[in-house]
Amino acid sequence: MVNGDTNFYTTDLSRSWIVKAQRLMIDLVKPVLGFNELFSIGFNYVKEKYKFYERGHLEHRISMGPQTVETPFISLIEKRKLEASMILCIETPCYISGFGGFNIKDMILVTEDGCEVLTPLTPH
Repeated sequence: MVNGDTNFYTTDLSRSWIVKAQRLMIDLVKPVLGFNELFSIGFNYVKEKYKFYERGHLEHRISMGPQTVETPFISLIEKRKLEASMILCIETPCYISGFGGFNIKDMILVTEDGCEVLTPLTPH
């Protein structure tokens, strides 16, 4: 994992094996999609393939301070809608008890008709 600090924005990013669910979420991002709907897209994809999968959220907004996460979280309980100009971290983490964890994260900018990936140069 790499943590970065640039002009008071702090976040993190990582790469690993659950790429398809995370890419699916990014491909379907658009304004007016609910945070909870975006969560269901990623969670259901992983849960279908890996029955053991459990996760409360699939990430967050970037932080304006020393923390790496900020609400709203991409979760079932978050009913807000995505809006153009939001910057989000999209992640489909998977932690396997007794084994370890795997993450893939990207920062995105929600645009009027989808999103722009802000971390395109990091390998997947």
